Amino acid sequence: MLPLISVLIPVYEVEEYLDRCVRSVLAQTYENFEIVMVDDGSKDRSAEIASRYAEEHENIRLIRSEHVGVSHARNILLENAKGEYVFFLDSDDNMNPRTLEVLYNLLKEKNADIVQCEMKKMWKTQVLNTSAYIEVYKNDIVERFCCWQSGLLRCMLAAKLYKKTMFCNVHFPEGKTHEDEATMHRILEKAHCVVCTSEAFYQYYYNPNSITKRKFSDDRYDILDAMEDRLLFCLERNLDFAADMTRLHMLLLVIELYRRTVNEVGTGAEALIWLNKRSCTLIDGLLTTNYFNSEICTLFTVWQANPMQGELPNFKVISTDCWNKRCDIS
Repeated sequence: MLPLISVLIPVYEVEEYLDRCVRSVLAQTYENFEIVMVDDGSKDRSAEIASRYAEEHENIRLIRSEHVGVSHARNILLENAKGEYVFFLDSDDNMNPRTLEVLYNLLKEKNADIVQCEMKKMWKTQVLNTSAYIEVYKNDIVERFCCWQSGLLRCMLAAKLYKKTMFCNVHFPEGKTHEDEATMHRILEKAHCVVCTSEAFYQYYYNPNSITKRKFSDDRYDILDAMEDRLLFCLERNLDFAADMTRLHMLLLVIELYRRTVNEVGTGAEALIWLNKRSCTLIDGLLTTNYFNSEICTLFTVWQANPMQGELPNFKVISTDCWNKRCDIS
């Protein structure tokens, strides 16, 4: 018999999308799965819809919670998952009927711990991918991930089939957003093999009411806590280059948040003081390395005086240049 896969769906005020989401799981060609949903205190009809599915299908369970946030919901989902494997599906998204079957077969074929498929935006026309390919990572997975040198591999929790053991001692930060960034490095550390396929089985829907699409608010700063955890994680494991690239990534995020705060909150926002202090601390550390060219170092110095000046560069471009430079030296 095929092993059980737990499809984990955090639910919060998605009455427009939840039917489509759940139906896409029920249509899976993989025959042994359960659906576990946590309703995070929805005030619309989401809980009613989820409850109806749970009553009609033996392999669907609904857990109710007060509104605490998606990290809390994900922790509850993992605690209640009975499967040997887990798959996170956001409640405003859906997936191709062959998703679980294809990812499970790849996982067994490659003896992998995590298999990821690509995402496609739902409003785009489905085009048959005749040049699909896979990527297999077995060495330096965490370092490559932190430096954005891992090809198709993304930070999002969704669109991946995991061995449930990958989440041992992993806890999503409750009351915080950006739970993907806060935990993915810790999940990948446990993996001996990660496989990514370019096939877009996961269908992503642009929900204007989702956390990442809402108007600027204080929870935007949670990304910095997540990156701080990643930095400490790298330092504790002597991944010095990955730590420096994480500092660079944090700096670019701080500068972006500083500018958004000025533009969307105002120049009197209290957050600007600590954002400026954090950027200066990060720059001091980065200027002690020899990875960056003179143009980037000059930009760092400009930001120490005024974070609003200069164009915000692309992290992947800089980190790739630094990665190649390090490889040439070694």
